[in-house]
Amino acid sequence: MDFAIDFISPGFGSDATESRHDVKFFLNGVEFLTVNSLSTSQLVTASIDATSIAAGESVLSWQRVGGASGGNWISLDYVSLVSVPEPSRVVLLMGALGLLVVRRYR
Repeated sequence: MDFAIDFISPGFGSDATESRHDVKFFLNGVEFLTVNSLSTSQLVTASIDATSIAAGESVLSWQRVGGASGGNWISLDYVSLVSVPEPSRVVLLMGALGLLVVRRYR
């Protein structure tokens, strides 16, 4: 699975100093990514092993766990979690399609 989160405007404190943020990301309570010293707008991406996720509902969460303070708020533009087919499934599908094409031309 591909994960992406777009942080925008990571915040300034009341004294107009730049803030820095340490953020941890979790899927079903299991940490899969840590970003340290987030201080500018940026797109953060990661790949998650989908085989470790049980069928059913899943919970995606993140937590600011520290960083130098100016302000302790962060704005988000979007969050995305997309399932990507496993290469082995794609190979099997392509093989099956190839057999169908060969069989049709015989």
